[in-house]
Amino acid sequence: MKKIKLYIASTIDGYIATSDGDLDWLREFPNSEKSDFGYKNFMSGIDAVLIGGQTYRSLLCMDVVWPYKSKTTYIISRKPIDIKIDCDIYNITKNAIEEIAKIKNEEGGDIALFGGGILTKMLLQHDMIDEMTISTIPILLGGGISLFPVYFPTSSWYIEKTELFKNGLMQTVYRKVSE
Repeated sequence: MKKIKLYIASTIDGYIATSDGDLDWLREFPNSEKSDFGYKNFMSGIDAVLIGGQTYRSLLCMDVVWPYKSKTTYIISRKPIDIKIDCDIYNITKNAIEEIAKIKNEEGGDIALFGGGILTKMLLQHDMIDEMTISTIPILLGGGISLFPVYFPTSSWYIEKTELFKNGLMQTVYRKVSE
C-alpha cells in the first residue's frame, strides 16, 4: 500500500500562507546555497501527487514549469477545474476520500501531498496521512492559513529525522505511529 506523505513549509507560528493565500514570505526566504532541502530525494520515491484546487491555481499563477511532469497528479476540488497543462493530471470532484483510498491501494511509489489546507485537513480527519515532512521557516506571520486546521482526531507521531540548514530552516520528518 502506498503512503501519503505531506511535504510542506510552515512559519514558526504555524502558518502555511497569509490569510489571502500569499506565499511571498516563503519565496523571499534566503537560500544562498541553492539547497533543495531534500526535495529531490523526497520525490524519488513518489509516483503520484495530491494537491487542492487552490494550490493548483496558485501554481499556474507563479509562471513556472509544471513541477510534477513525471508524476500522476490528482487535483482535489469541489468544482471541476479547467486543466491547462498537457500532463498526467486528473481532477477529482466527488467522493474524494474513496478515490484517494483507491489510489493509495494501487501498486507503485508513494503519494506526495503538497496542500492545501482544506485537503490536508480532510485527509487528517480521515487518518490518511502516513508521514509529514515539515520545513519550519524562522519567520512569524502573526496570522494566516494554519498548518493544522482545527477539528481533526488525535494521532501519535514519532520524529524520524530532524535537519537544521545553514539558513535557519529546520526540517522534521514525522511518521505516524501504527496502532
